[in-house]
Amino acid sequence: MNKGKYGAIPSKRTEKATKALEKDSRSLSASEKNAYDNNELEKVDGNLVLKTLITPGEELDLLSVQKNKDSRVGIIDFQDAQIINDGAGGSMIVDAIKFSHAAGLKADDVAAKSFIQKAWPADLENGYVLIKQDTAILHKAKLSDFAFKGDEPQTREAQYLRLARPFTLAAGKRITIKLLRPNGVVGADHFLAVEFKGMQLVNKRK
Repeated sequence: MNKGKYGAIPSKRTEKATKALEKDSRSLSASEKNAYDNNELEKVDGNLVLKTLITPGEELDLLSVQKNKDSRVGIIDFQDAQIINDGAGGSMIVDAIKFSHAAGLKADDVAAKSFIQKAWPADLENGYVLIKQDTAILHKAKLSDFAFKGDEPQTREAQYLRLARPFTLAAGKRITIKLLRPNGVVGADHFLAVEFKGMQLVNKRK
């Protein structure tokens, strides 16, 4: 980070995250908003992951209280469809997103899967993923944006789609993530990974 006369100059990414958080501030809990307003929290790079089995069906929950009851760090960074909270805020301003997939059957362990961004099944490549918090739609992603036709991207940055309008996943609020296959298409058993990249609120270092 560059230094100015009065200390660190925020990067464009940090400034964009701050503006997004200001727009979404009503979604924060009163305690988290108060801590943020009092400069007790800071924004740090963060990543939230959901890797899960998907079964046949036109509309499927990828993240819900019923489907993903328990967290598995690095596989499901959510508990009861909420961000795992360490007691220090935890809301994330998401500014990039990634989707990848893996073949497999219901009995397979998702932790053993290697996820890729090419050779997508047609029912997924032509589908959408809808991300909601409470009743608000935060983002609708077309999976074809992540379906590479040649080699896999060679850098991690290239695997993510940078969002023109970041959105906030608020700690303590229920998150819904749904897969929407094309009308009349049910597909088959498969695995899907969703990765949210952004800036997360944590306790400020002393």
